[in-house]
Amino acid sequence: MGQATQLFFLLLSALAGAVVPYQASANGQLGRVLGHPLWATLVSLMVGVLALVPLLALAGIPAPQWGKAFTAPAWIWFGGVAGLVYVSTALFMAPRLGVTTFILAVVLGQVLGAMLMDHFGLAGLAAQPVSARKLIGAACVLVGFIVYSKH
Repeated sequence: MGQATQLFFLLLSALAGAVVPYQASANGQLGRVLGHPLWATLVSLMVGVLALVPLLALAGIPAPQWGKAFTAPAWIWFGGVAGLVYVSTALFMAPRLGVTTFILAVVLGQVLGAMLMDHFGLAGLAAQPVSARKLIGAACVLVGFIVYSKH
């Protein structure tokens, strides 16, 4: 992959990350309006589906191969549950912790979870052993979380 492509992918990833605090805040408010955060989880995920279906059609993406999905390892279905866990947790925690503290905790969890996945090659990934540099990077995230979350 060329440097320009990699930079584009990194910027696109950063943009995706930048909308996460908004998602947590908007869904938190939606939960208050609807009377319970789990209703907001349902509505949020449904709105996502309703936005995605026309996008699939406009992009001309062919229908999925459902037969292959049902014969694949069971763990592939956990992605949907993980999304549900994240959205529901954000609805409950962002208003209580503040969006920044919540996001810092999420990032810390993501870094640690990703390191485990990489190290052991989980979920079909190629194993990438944890190195001293990776541990130092994770420690920096942990220190940032601790420094920010101390009141």
